[in-house]
Amino acid sequence: MPEIEIANLSSPSLIRVGPDRERVWDWLGGRKCLLVSDETVYGLYTVFFKGQDTFLMPPGEASKNPDTLIRLLGAMAKNGLDRDSCLVAVGGGVVSDLAVLAAGLYMRGIRAAVISSTLLGQVDASVGGKCAVNLLGVKNLVGLFKQPELVICDTGMLATLPEREWRSGLGELVKHALLQGPGVCEEMMNHLSGINERDVGVMTDFIADSVRFKAAVVGSDEKEKGLRRILNLGHSFGHVYEAHCELPHGEAVALGLVMALRYSRDLGLLDKVEYGQAMGLIMALGLAHDPADIAAEQILFYLGLDKKKQQRDINLVLLAGLGHPQLKSVPIEEVARVWPALCLRC
Repeated sequence: MPEIEIANLSSPSLIRVGPDRERVWDWLGGRKCLLVSDETVYGLYTVFFKGQDTFLMPPGEASKNPDTLIRLLGAMAKNGLDRDSCLVAVGGGVVSDLAVLAAGLYMRGIRAAVISSTLLGQVDASVGGKCAVNLLGVKNLVGLFKQPELVICDTGMLATLPEREWRSGLGELVKHALLQGPGVCEEMMNHLSGINERDVGVMTDFIADSVRFKAAVVGSDEKEKGLRRILNLGHSFGHVYEAHCELPHGEAVALGLVMALRYSRDLGLLDKVEYGQAMGLIMALGLAHDPADIAAEQILFYLGLDKKKQQRDINLVLLAGLGHPQLKSVPIEEVARVWPALCLRC
């Protein structure tokens, strides 16, 4: 099973990729713990939770809010967790975001481990220590950086993902491919059947490669002061769709990638050949690729709350070629102005 260790962080993080969630019990070594999951994952893997203290929440982004966070912190106290205890998240990105944030706040910080059950969680939330809840309809407005000590990206659990959640995870996988370069994009095109069939071996390799890439970026810039910003490719556009259209994160990111690719092309940064290669991969994987126009006032509102905003500008991640991300500061009003043109099929 591939193992990736991120050692040069505020605290080390070990990430294992493969169908091996049971290994968490050996890692815990009898330490007191509380499992955190959602009702769907619990229903699918009830045997795994048997005999363990467990906090459950409804599935979905709606649970990622301050009220659920307070309820979880209360459950941690009622279950007698102390500074030597561990919170174990079992589920996708919503569960891990909430649980790791709670672990970072409780008693000023206790151990956290994550068993990631979704493709989106494995290639995105599993790496980097970003954890947060939404507030006032704004994505990840309240949060902190907290590294889980152990992450198990259990590829065996991907078989139970609904199709829409599967496609959502592919959006983040494609984002990493575009950032890595044309070689990775070609490799994904060459393994389309294995990806679409959720072949454990194929997916273990692609997920491990994606995790290694993100781990290298995060390891050099834990608090997102420089290089780590490239991981926001497609996200400023995507977060507007996610909030306004209430789309799953990865689906919104896929639309954001289309917008970023078109803007990069229109600015003369990305040539037509590589633009076509990137769009071909997005479409071949069945990802959302037809962005909708949104009223300018809504664009201005959501971009105005984006964490990448600086005064009246927003730092967009664009591509000066596949594998060559470029940060560009653009006035928010300019983004709203060009938005309709970027939504046109071309």
